[in-house]
Amino acid sequence: MKQTIAICCVALSGLLAGSCGNKFDFLQDLQMPAGAQLRFIHAAPDVPAFDVYVNERQISGAAVTTTNPTGSVLYSNTTLSVFPASEYSAIPAGTAKLKAVNASGGTVASPLITSDLAVEAGKRYSVFATGLAPSYSLLVVPDELPALSGNNLFARIVNLVPNSTDVTLTYDGKEVITGVAPGKASAFVPIAPPADYKSGLIRTLNFQAKVNGTIPVTTATFANAAPGAQPGGTFTFYVRGVMTTDPKSPTKYAISFGNYLNR
Repeated sequence: MKQTIAICCVALSGLLAGSCGNKFDFLQDLQMPAGAQLRFIHAAPDVPAFDVYVNERQISGAAVTTTNPTGSVLYSNTTLSVFPASEYSAIPAGTAKLKAVNASGGTVASPLITSDLAVEAGKRYSVFATGLAPSYSLLVVPDELPALSGNNLFARIVNLVPNSTDVTLTYDGKEVITGVAPGKASAFVPIAPPADYKSGLIRTLNFQAKVNGTIPVTTATFANAAPGAQPGGTFTFYVRGVMTTDPKSPTKYAISFGNYLNR
């Protein structure tokens, strides 16, 4: 039988752009920094935290807070699993030597992933750390953003559940992306905003991921409310974790559903 795990999510905080003083135009004021742009997403469920280095320079210097006392990229919190949380890290174009170190590995830092990434100036990349011990790897997804539009928001989904068959993304109960295999990312698709989208009212954006497998149906639901995103907003949804294959022995790595804003 097919297993479907349905996880509801909304656009997270930070998606509502605005400014004080001079008027901010989301569609015109975006500027691309020099070099390539990199974002790191932690999706290796048996590693509590990563420190990330590019060309031997640590880029994962998230602020130390009560929810993130190490300042590392955490797995336990989907918001703190993405670094940077907004925008990208600017790195030199060419070959980037990336290293992901187990931040909770005791007195000796343990590099779990090392890889050379070919990156181009003026392009954005999302880099996902995936896998379980002892086999970790990187999934590099070019962030090929659609043309700016004030009439739609845009979304894609990345399937990081290795033992799933595919994943579907729905919005307000309608399927918008289907059939995304493990280790793959969909293209960005346009999504018409709700009727009150441009009014600035708080609105729950009802996105849902359905992760399909091969055992009886299980449903897990998470809901939240956040301000509506700006017109033209482009964001990535991702599912990570491991599906239960034996109902008598539930997975240690429950599936979770997160998102981040690309633009």
